[in-house]
Amino acid sequence: MKKTITLLLALIVGLVLQAQTFVGSMTIASFGQKNVKCTLTVYSHGHATLVMQRVKFAKLMPVRVDMAVSGLTAKQDADGNLRLTGTGIIPTAGGRTYPKKTITDFHGTVRGSTLSATFTMSQKTVTYTGTKQK
Repeated sequence: MKKTITLLLALIVGLVLQAQTFVGSMTIASFGQKNVKCTLTVYSHGHATLVMQRVKFAKLMPVRVDMAVSGLTAKQDADGNLRLTGTGIIPTAGGRTYPKKTITDFHGTVRGSTLSATFTMSQKTVTYTGTKQK
């Protein structure tokens, strides 16, 4: 039984190539936030998930949420930068999906220790730039 559990854990860990945490600034329309923490997890099958932690998407939004953007395509370019792309992605927060907030035109890059991402959500452009935490 112990060998089976160990083997299962090894397989699961092997599927995740890297998980990195970044802290930076996010803007949507004219609303901006600083010190936004994002965790990017890249899987061995070429997909990635970006979780934006404790974010608000409007000044008067009453709560902060952890929003997950899953199903991103992750590929390394010729310069060794990680390129992230995706469209038609339904984000999740608090265990719920938000089809009315479908993300389109997601383009992101991890260049060195910097993550930059831009996408459209609810017909508004969201931008994020953060630095990798050690």
